Amino acid sequence: MTNPLPFFQDQSKDAARAFRMALKAMAMPGKIQNFQVIDGLPTPLSIAGATLILVFCDFNTKIFLGETFRNKNVEDWINFYTGAKISGDKNVDFAVGHIQELLPFHEFPIGTDEYPDRSANIVIENTSNDVKSFSINGPGIKETLHVELPEKIIERESAISFPLGIDIFLTKENLVMGLPRTTIVET
Repeated sequence: MTNPLPFFQDQSKDAARAFRMALKAMAMPGKIQNFQVIDGLPTPLSIAGATLILVFCDFNTKIFLGETFRNKNVEDWINFYTGAKISGDKNVDFAVGHIQELLPFHEFPIGTDEYPDRSANIVIENTSNDVKSFSINGPGIKETLHVELPEKIIERESAISFPLGIDIFLTKENLVMGLPRTTIVET
């Protein structure tokens, strides 16, 4: 039998492990998690970005792709492996792109009072450019952490009105760090 997800050697275990790593990234903001290295991804998706798409998206998911990621190879890959729908507007469940392609964050859904979970999850790819040192604290952080984040990450505050807000994953290669709406980011 052909493996429908060739990047996972043992589909159920590897997919579950990837899902746990993504949840751990959100539960422990500022701590970098490592996803298993996978090959055969369409450019410019990172391993971490692709893994997040695989574990969180399905045929009910609407995805916004930043301009750099809007190409036939990425769209076909997402469609084939998840069935998710690519959307040109920001009224979506999931978004992937470089930070400048995703701004302003307040255009993404932040949930409703009745359903705060109906907010967008945002994947900011290749976060090594234009970074600045920030202090973060909040649930899941024992003591204030000092982390390097994209300089424009501070603009996420315009999309948070707790318990409403967006949750962000920052990725580079196979690395991911979570920045949930409960995390306070300060310069």
